[in-house]
Amino acid sequence: MKFLKENWLIIAVVSAIVLILYSIKTRGLFGFLGGMISGESQEPVSPVPEAQNVITSQKAQSLADRMFNAFNYTFGTDLEALDYVYDEISSIPGSIVDVSNAFGRRKYAISGYGFFASLGIGSDLNLLGWINEELSGDQLKKWLKLFNAAGL
Repeated sequence: MKFLKENWLIIAVVSAIVLILYSIKTRGLFGFLGGMISGESQEPVSPVPEAQNVITSQKAQSLADRMFNAFNYTFGTDLEALDYVYDEISSIPGSIVDVSNAFGRRKYAISGYGFFASLGIGSDLNLLGWINEELSGDQLKKWLKLFNAAGL
């Protein structure tokens, strides 16, 4: 007891340092600082493992945005980015529905978003519409198969 009374400050400081270092290790420095600044945790309260055949809304939105950026690649469509998304969602049944919902309807004008779409000229297409406009051949077939399997 005498030891605790004499060294309580050192024990408190060391405990605080250990907790801070653990938080930085698990959340990263910016995640730790972001949580301190906003007062909110940067991690979901109960993350759902992908092994349960689900995709989070954040992941669906991220993949939808990645597809949109791939369609609007400088020259043509970034097929490697689309292949990445395909690989991510093809093993999770029904995840194409979540990604398609996250994609929503986005303005499409001659060969993608581009100048005309930024002026409001073009059609609002869903993800399937964009895929039909941007892809062909085997690329189109594999995506359509994924949509058909999900009943879209």
